[in-house]
Amino acid sequence: MKTALLICIGIVALATTPAHAGGDFCITETSPPNLQYIGQKFSIPARGKCKPWLGFSLLGGETFPSTGSACTSTDGTHVIISISTTPLDGFADAEHAYFDLSLPSLTLLHGFESALGPGTAGAASENSGDVNTVSVGICSPAKMPIP
Repeated sequence: MKTALLICIGIVALATTPAHAGGDFCITETSPPNLQYIGQKFSIPARGKCKPWLGFSLLGGETFPSTGSACTSTDGTHVIISISTTPLDGFADAEHAYFDLSLPSLTLLHGFESALGPGTAGAASENSGDVNTVSVGICSPAKMPIP
């Protein structure tokens, strides 16, 4: 009896585990500048919950660490992912990206990026705009190598 109960609990646990759990999670812009954000072992939070985003970003052959957070709405209809990336070498812009994705389809509802970089005479320059097209889901390969 106990064995049958444990098997049933295991089946329910597997059936309710999101398909994107366990692998790295990718958000890839499909229009220039074609940034790719990789959340290591990231999965979408449960309804009304938030979780950290830890990983890296890829752009033009460069790799940059990234951090952020993701929160799923209480009604479970969408998730907002906010990611910050700061280059280690100091020559490129600090980047902040925001993605509002519908659930369960992971379709982009709204996306925005803001890049802050060195300006002239000690003033910072800012470049920002909407993100219109992204590909979202488990990375391929599921465990992305860090270049």
